[in-house]
Amino acid sequence: MSRSETIRILHVDDEPDLTELAATFLEREDDRIVVETASSAADGLDVLDDFAADCIVSDYDMPGRNGIEFLKAVRERHPELPVILYTGKGSEEVASEAISAGVTEYMQKEAGTDQYTVLANRITNSVEQYRARQAAERTRERLTELSESTTDCLWMFDREWEELVFISGYEDVWNRSESAIRDDPRDFLYGVHPDDRALVEDAMARLSNGETIDVEFRILRGDDDPGAVWMKGEPVRDDEGAVVRVVGFTRDITERREQRRRLETLISNLPGIAYRCRNEPGWPMEFVRGECETLTGYTADAIERGDVDWSEDVLHPEDSEDMWNRVQDAVDADRPFEVTYRIRTKDGDTRWMWERGQMVDATGQDTEILEGFITDITERRRRERELERYEAYLQESTDIITVLDADGTVKYQSPAVTRILGYEPGELLGKSGFDYVHPEDVDTVRAAFAELAGEPEGTITVECRFRTADGGWRWLEVNGSNQLDTEPINGIVTNNRDITDRKKREQELESILHEMDDAIFVHPDGGPFTFVNQAAVERYGYTEAELHTMTPADLNVPSEPGEVAERVQAVMASGQAVFETEHRTRSGETIPVEINATTVTFHGDRSILSIVRDISERKSTEHESQRPNRD
Repeated sequence: MSRSETIRILHVDDEPDLTELAATFLEREDDRIVVETASSAADGLDVLDDFAADCIVSDYDMPGRNGIEFLKAVRERHPELPVILYTGKGSEEVASEAISAGVTEYMQKEAGTDQYTVLANRITNSVEQYRARQAAERTRERLTELSESTTDCLWMFDREWEELVFISGYEDVWNRSESAIRDDPRDFLYGVHPDDRALVEDAMARLSNGETIDVEFRILRGDDDPGAVWMKGEPVRDDEGAVVRVVGFTRDITERREQRRRLETLISNLPGIAYRCRNEPGWPMEFVRGECETLTGYTADAIERGDVDWSEDVLHPEDSEDMWNRVQDAVDADRPFEVTYRIRTKDGDTRWMWERGQMVDATGQDTEILEGFITDITERRRRERELERYEAYLQESTDIITVLDADGTVKYQSPAVTRILGYEPGELLGKSGFDYVHPEDVDTVRAAFAELAGEPEGTITVECRFRTADGGWRWLEVNGSNQLDTEPINGIVTNNRDITDRKKREQELESILHEMDDAIFVHPDGGPFTFVNQAAVERYGYTEAELHTMTPADLNVPSEPGEVAERVQAVMASGQAVFETEHRTRSGETIPVEINATTVTFHGDRSILSIVRDISERKSTEHESQRPNRD
């Protein structure tokens, strides 16, 4: 059983404190263990409907059904599932009854925490044996099914290779009589090439000792016709974890030449290099095909002739030693290797390569042979570094970054969602973002999202209220970008900034401005009014909605072309200005006004806030004072 494979435990006991304590210690003893609890036999059976337990730990003395009755009910549903009776009420009678009911293990509760170490060991041993039995049964079933459709030789022997349990296809692969191997289970060894017999016997010994084997070797068929086979095998274990059988297949690979021809056709269409080389310093290449010159700058002929030393001329000097060590480790372990390293091209450029290869059968040669494939991953490495930098940015970003499908389903959420909105990492994944938008804002957001989804690489900005984990609301400024066609994002990317405090300040400012007697107008550079107060509506005769479609030029009495725009630019540049001009109301009345303009940030935009005062009375007084004295 793999050390990373989860062990799911159902612990049934009517004492919740005990199950919680046991769960803590068991999960501490073995990090593979995950514990689900139930407080009664009835609850335990209900949990089993949805929880794929690998082992059950049950108390004996419980209300309703006791542990033995629970065990019997479990056996009706799961005849082979490991069940450990872990009870404080121990007796020979209880133990005997438990064994008769099919209990896997019987253990009495004790004082102290050492008992949990023992319990954890019994759990893991029981689960390992349970899974081994399942694997063996699946293997037998697969062998029976495969034997009807495969040309391989399928086999199963006892651990000592002295009893043949199953054989199929022996005559087809070995050209030896099936009756011969049934009479002598080691008959196939007589068909192994003498020079490879030690290799095969070593593989058989390793398989009997519990290792998985994967070997290729030469054979001499019944008519002394030479051939080659590939043999792969796995051990089958009993309830105690001991190897009792070995199972596997042997495949005829004599047609390798034809396969190689086909492989060369395939290689010519692959983005990389296929090679065959000697496993010695310099890695002399006997066979090189594919995009060799494109990747390295050297021709395949030059490399095969030995004019180019792969280790000295191609491999980056800083990676050469590490590359050699990693390949030799894989060869010594009789397994394929995967390595990533740099090369220097003929022109002196540095490029990243990914290589996979393995040692192969080298019939007729006196050195180890490697075959493999090399491809250029320079661009992938560059993207990976970019993604690493981007991921670091997302981790530190004060804004919430999300990626959504075209229908608004959340595909990614950055860590800031926890700090700003209170949701756990990953909690929003797979859910519709629209479900969390305030009902008064959702139509606006949907419309903006639909518009953005229909515009590749387009962008939008919208403000809305978003529900927090505790049921409150926060104002977000959502900046969206359409990356539906951009690999590997394929979604709508949004940068969501918390503007709750800003909105509060704006609302407070708007409240103050509404109370002022002077007309108040707010507008961005060149844009329509984003705010007007009640005094402006009353003084100019336009509705608030109408004013939101207008600009300062629409109120100004016609003047020199560009005069209003120049004045706006001057205010934006200086930050403040006071000037006089004339405005016209909806009714056509012309009124002189004094405008005190200053720049502010409003709704996230740098805008101009203008306090407009009607100076008609002052102008009239000035006019009267300037008339000639008639006395």
